[in-house]
Amino acid sequence: MKGYALVNCTVYSPREKYEGVAICFNRVVKVGSENEVRRVARALGLKIYDLKGAVVLPGFIDSHMHLAGLGFSLSLVELDLRNVYSIAELKAIVAKEASRKPRGHWIIGRGWDQEKFAERRYPSRWDLDEVAPHHPVFLKRICGHVAVVNSLALKLAGITRDTPDPPGGKIDRDDRGEPTGIIRESALRPIYSIIEQENEDYENAVLRAAFQLVSQGVTCVGAVSCDIEELKALFRLAKKDVLPLRVRTYLRYSSFAEVKDVLPVDFSLKNVSIAGVKILLDGSLGARTAFLREPYSDDQSTRGVPVVKPEELKEMLKTVSRYGWQPAVHAIGDAALELYLKILKEIGHVNRPRVEHASVTPPDLLEEMRELDVVPVVQPHFVISDFWIIDRLGERAKYVYLFKTMIKKGLKVAFSTDAPVEPSDPLETIHAAVTRGEGLVKLFEITPGEKLSIREALEAYTIGSSLACRLENMCGTIREGSLADIVVLNRDPYKVNLSELKNIRVLATIVDGRVVYGTLNLKHP
Repeated sequence: MKGYALVNCTVYSPREKYEGVAICFNRVVKVGSENEVRRVARALGLKIYDLKGAVVLPGFIDSHMHLAGLGFSLSLVELDLRNVYSIAELKAIVAKEASRKPRGHWIIGRGWDQEKFAERRYPSRWDLDEVAPHHPVFLKRICGHVAVVNSLALKLAGITRDTPDPPGGKIDRDDRGEPTGIIRESALRPIYSIIEQENEDYENAVLRAAFQLVSQGVTCVGAVSCDIEELKALFRLAKKDVLPLRVRTYLRYSSFAEVKDVLPVDFSLKNVSIAGVKILLDGSLGARTAFLREPYSDDQSTRGVPVVKPEELKEMLKTVSRYGWQPAVHAIGDAALELYLKILKEIGHVNRPRVEHASVTPPDLLEEMRELDVVPVVQPHFVISDFWIIDRLGERAKYVYLFKTMIKKGLKVAFSTDAPVEPSDPLETIHAAVTRGEGLVKLFEITPGEKLSIREALEAYTIGSSLACRLENMCGTIREGSLADIVVLNRDPYKVNLSELKNIRVLATIVDGRVVYGTLNLKHP
């Protein structure tokens, strides 16, 4: 019979501990003591692999990430600006890229954060014009909700001083009313409309991301904000049987509107399936576009903006519910979350509603989330990246990223990275969750009790994320009958010093019973 057994290892289910696991085709058929697993392996004629003391876990499930976006960020096409610490350095990078590209070709990048810049300001179109006047330039902030463009890009997009701010968006302007080059939220759409990726590029981007993810032990992802082109690329790759991991797609609402009468929810082609709809309700804290109940502490002129009007959101959610799709609503600010929960209560039954990020959660909203059984899909690495959060929110920072409190209240917390916004490595995410940036960020000092245990973090990355993606009957645990989505690690996360978590190596990743990364022929873990 086709299959194999893994012995001389520690298996975490993740809630129970075993000594071995046997796999037939794409399913787990036995998990238990080494003697029990060996006996089943002999009876079924399975090959036995001695893992030399390695550790076996359910594969990590990243329940919220931008799959093609991660792939594009890993390419040579898109500039990585995450470790840029001044506008002068940013200009030097753009100048170098302009020197090697023909005139008229786009320069695209992502990852800058004005909070890191020595100049302590946003970059402007005039900064970019100095070094790349003949190339359209489009550089997204790390959050993806704000970008800076140069004058040529503005011209190509038809954005002038007379262009009004669209609903849910903003074009920053100087004292004379001229666009500065900073574009926020829905105002980015004219730029996106003129930057198109070819089908081949989408396939390559998805594969590039997928192979990095399986090397990090990720066996399944919730691919959010998926558009039609990315969906087509995913189905083509699935048909070719070259996609190494499982993908649950959450389409943009506009894409959902195109296919809702053609493709039913949970439609699948091999390891790609349709799960739900991603709806953007507000922006980001870093860009001050997350929708808050009260103004930002470091900018009293704004409390952010909802990207869609309440009546529009209600109609969108009613339509999603009518078709049986799962809503995944981006709500970072407390006002955005309050609005989402209010509408959910009015609508009634919805297919396992998710809230993406749930960054600012005062006690009253946590209680409503519990009552409505909303699944919070969170990103622990934000704790590290949002080092400025206390300045931005003041006293309200005590309500930020309350993962421990959510679990204590009985919420089904799911982990994710929002990659490429944050690093895609699950072990970095787990490290952030269990240390909460102790010694690195001020947020730890006011919320030390929000640190998670290793067990809580592992369960959120496996059981919690499988629930968020509605895969709990197939993935997220190692039990008899579950899909064989497994990661093999060289060290035990329960036993290493917390500072060593990020140094644990992935020895093998198994998806659907197939080894898609590494090897099971181990000489030593």
